[in-house]
Amino acid sequence: MATTPTPTPTPSPAVPIESFVRMGDICRLLKVSRVTLWEWRRAGKFPQPVAFGTLLRWRESDVRAFIESAARVPPTPRPPGRSRKVKAA
Repeated sequence: MATTPTPTPTPSPAVPIESFVRMGDICRLLKVSRVTLWEWRRAGKFPQPVAFGTLLRWRESDVRAFIESAARVPPTPRPPGRSRKVKAA
C-alpha cells in the first residue's frame, strides 16, 4: 500500500502587529512633560491614545507620523528686540 503524502500547510500572510508606546516613553523621546503632552492632545496637535481597559497607549505609527510632521514645520523666527545675552553684574 502506498501512502499519500500529507499536504504542507500554506503559511497565512503575515498580519502586521501594531506596537504601542507608553506616555513616559513619549515624554522622554520628545523631551516634554506629561502636562504638555496632554495639552497637545487636548488641542488636537497630538494623536489620541488607545484605551486598553484603564491603560492608555499610543500607536507607535501615530507617534512616528507626529514626529515626522513636526520635523517638516519650519521653526518660528524670533521677533527682533531684546537679546538673550545676560549682562554681567
